Amino acid sequence: MQTDPLSVLWFIKYLIDHNLKRPDKKQLRLLSFWTNLSEKKLNDWFSKTYQNYIRKNDQKSAHKKLAERAIKIGRQLRRPNSLKISRSSIKSNKSSPYERKS
Repeated sequence: MQTDPLSVLWFIKYLIDHNLKRPDKKQLRLLSFWTNLSEKKLNDWFSKTYQNYIRKNDQKSAHKKLAERAIKIGRQLRRPNSLKISRSSIKSNKSSPYERKS
């Protein structure tokens, strides 16, 4: 399922904060509100995550893998280096007081 990276971060934060436990109905509604996903999709998402991370690993390693995934997703949310403008490439219209005029 392709989802918004911010939604994935909210979901991972929930899992880490609640010791990898399944959300109850009230928490599921809150997650649905935060992530903009339906409760059914969140339930399916939890089942998939539970199967991939929690069931295959002990709680400590599952926590570590989810934290690593959150770091990767956080990097995706940052602006790529190609879009950053370096200071040297920007030329101002004002003349610098340190430049000599010819």
